[in-house]
Amino acid sequence: MKHLIALIQTKPQWLNNEGYWRILQILRFVAAAPPALIAIGVFFVVAFDSPDFFYFVYVPVWLGVSAAAFWGVHAIAWAYAWVTAGFTQTKGKAQ
Repeated sequence: MKHLIALIQTKPQWLNNEGYWRILQILRFVAAAPPALIAIGVFFVVAFDSPDFFYFVYVPVWLGVSAAAFWGVHAIAWAYAWVTAGFTQTKGKAQ
């Protein structure tokens, strides 16, 4: 668990500056928060209001969607940084 927290809180080396890191943090939160809030809402509605506990299945589903959104934004940012770095390397060799 310590490694996962460190991975989330530590700026990756492939990001050029602190500003990009902060933007990535905001985008990951914005992508992951709505499904996580839906999961919490489903949990409380099913736990306290619904007679049918079958809907508890949707809680881990929505938490999985939240995690996938979080890491999906991270993967897209990594791919963007990787492609951008490739173009800057090519530009430097051509001169």
